[in-house]
Amino acid sequence: MHLNGAVDIKSRMSEMRGAARRVIDGARARVVEAASDRQGAMMPANQPGAITLSRAHNPLRHGKFAAMIPGDSAVELVITSGLFSTLNIYNTLLIGRLILTWFPNPPQAIVYPLSTLCDPYLNLFRGIIPPIGGTIDLSPILAFTVLNVFTNTAAALPCEIDPETGEMKQTKPTGVGAKFRERVDLARARRAAKAAK
Repeated sequence: MHLNGAVDIKSRMSEMRGAARRVIDGARARVVEAASDRQGAMMPANQPGAITLSRAHNPLRHGKFAAMIPGDSAVELVITSGLFSTLNIYNTLLIGRLILTWFPNPPQAIVYPLSTLCDPYLNLFRGIIPPIGGTIDLSPILAFTVLNVFTNTAAALPCEIDPETGEMKQTKPTGVGAKFRERVDLARARRAAKAAK
């Protein structure tokens, strides 16, 4: 009886794997068909722009990872600037938390919320870099480096990819700072033109 149950489980598992393969193959065929309909005609696989579908598809391999939030809209501005601002605020909180560790008896009303927010992130890196001599903790250096990478990535989110060249292009900044920068550049150009005369 035990043997029949084991055979039954193996046959059911085999049926489930077959069904999963059929679903994946069907989905793959629909994606390829939809992409070929969008392009007008199916391209050979060796031409650039041809669609190849694999389980290990990695969009970063082709260098086109900037335009994660495409378009020039208010939603894009809110998401990208909000993410960038949030990471900068978190960076400031980390600095505050680390400065408070230098004091022997810091006020608990300040330390408790900061440690609740910052310690889980810092503990990730304390496991990687142990303290030197039991007192000097160098793990925040790695934590700030990783946070800087994320902050710079968030700053690159509003980039767009030029369809002709495939290169990234930075969207033109808007706002008070950008207008001020334009006025300064215009004034410099006028002064350079007067000096050239």
